[in-house]
Parts: sequence; structure tokens; C-alpha cells
Amino acid sequence: MLLATVLTHIVSAAQLWWQSNRARPIGYKKTESLSLSYASRTMVWGGLTILAFLIFHLLHLTIGTVHPDFVPGDAYHNFVAGFQVVPVSLAYIVAMVPLGFHLYHGIWSALQTLGAADVRYRDWRRPLALVITLIVVLGNMSFPVAVLAGIVR
Repeated sequence: MLLATVLTHIVSAAQLWWQSNRARPIGYKKTESLSLSYASRTMVWGGLTILAFLIFHLLHLTIGTVHPDFVPGDAYHNFVAGFQVVPVSLAYIVAMVPLGFHLYHGIWSALQTLGAADVRYRDWRRPLALVITLIVVLGNMSFPVAVLAGIVR
């Protein structure tokens, strides 16, 4: 189900990008006053980076082809042994940065789409998106950090 959701997200994003480019083949005139967040400007590249990370993650902890000591069916061992490799842990930590930007803009945009664009809700849309994003990103970063720090053995 999760894989189907990810694939649906990718197909929808590609369709949106395609429709946007077909709708206006000549780009809009850019003005300096246009206020776009870094997260919104990097959605495509962030998404591609996340896709590459997702493929690595599956090869590392699910399939085991890029794992130093993969044991089929032993998720705990694979988790600990995999994150004891410093470059792998650093890659997981660094990968959370584009995930954070992507997630922040996605949550902000979803809240707007679901009706929180109204004046009554506008002031809490960005803080809520930030809090949810920080919980997910810092939580995910804590996994390799816990192994490297020896908290999880």
C-alpha cells in the first residue's frame, strides 16, 4: 500500500509538471517581488533526491544488497549493523534535509488546499507545517544518531 501511494504521488507530480509546462510553453516574466520559499522552488529536485534515497534505503535495509552484514528476517540486526557504518548514517541524516523541505511545502500546500487558506487559519498554517516536519525529520535523524552514539546496540 505504501509503495502504491508513493507511485501515485510520483505519477501525480509528473502529470502536474507536464500539464504546467504544456499550459504555458513560454515562462512567466519573473519579478523580484515574487515571494517563493526555498522549499517550494526545490520540490522537483527534492523529490528526485528523495526518490534516489528511497531506492538506496530499500536496497540497504529491505533487500540488503548494499548492506555490509545483511541477515534476512533480522530487522534489528540489520538496523544496528547498517547504521554503524558512518558514511551510511551520514547519508541518512543528510537525506532528511531535502525530505524536510519537501514535507514542509507539501504539508503547507495540503493545508491550503483543504481550506486553511482562510484568514482565520492562515497564521497557523506555516507553524503547523514546520512542527510536523521537524517531528518527522528529527525523529528520522535520531535513528542513525542513536546507533552511532551507542544508545541502540
